[in-house]
Amino acid sequence: MLPEEGDIEKLVPSLRMNASVTDLLRFSQEHTEGFEIQDKKYGVGQTVKIIHDIEKVKEYQDGHGGWIDFMKTILGKTVVVKMVLPNADLLVLMPGSMWHLNPKCCENVSDSEGGR
Repeated sequence: MLPEEGDIEKLVPSLRMNASVTDLLRFSQEHTEGFEIQDKKYGVGQTVKIIHDIEKVKEYQDGHGGWIDFMKTILGKTVVVKMVLPNADLLVLMPGSMWHLNPKCCENVSDSEGGR
């Protein structure tokens, strides 16, 4: 039975959903309109690098999209910021996937690669 008010958290623990990047971006834009972004460090279209430290990423992701073991495959990768959420979290795009990340999991490409 669904509650009449409030949020539903983990209604189905093992639910797996598929959605297109376009649909996710449209949904995010529609539901974050009018929110002020806190402490904006990165911008849409910016290229960032995901840090390598798995323990830090696990810690940082708590409350920011969470951690799944498959995320090991994106550590150290360079990604493009597609959206900055109101809490400053990032939706980043890699070929074939999009991720919700705490900005602490990312660093500027110029900082991580010696200002190339």
